Amino acid sequence: MSAFVSPRRAGVLPPYLPDQGAQAARQHARRCALLSRQVTATRRQHHALGLPAPPGGAATPTAVQRWVSDARQGSTLPGTLTPDEGAAATADNVEGGTGSPQARAVQQAWRAVGVCA
Repeated sequence: MSAFVSPRRAGVLPPYLPDQGAQAARQHARRCALLSRQVTATRRQHHALGLPAPPGGAATPTAVQRWVSDARQGSTLPGTLTPDEGAAATADNVEGGTGSPQARAVQQAWRAVGVCA
């Protein structure tokens, strides 16, 4: 049995590219560590003084907003905007309705991801 060998391409990688990438990663990691230390120190100070936790806890979840476009079997995008995920069912977008097959397919996709009943 022979193992698959991917084709290789000859190329030149200037030495400054990996160096810049490594430096950027180190700077990002350093900023994250410093920020983490600052947040932890502030929380410890508040706790030691018996104060409530400082603001900036977990983010409040927001409602998801999605848009789905129908390209109508073509390749021109963005296409026609389909009904919103919370839109009421109409004859055009319910299973077995008189609407277009594309509209029914979109409604079926929304149901598949658990958005519509």
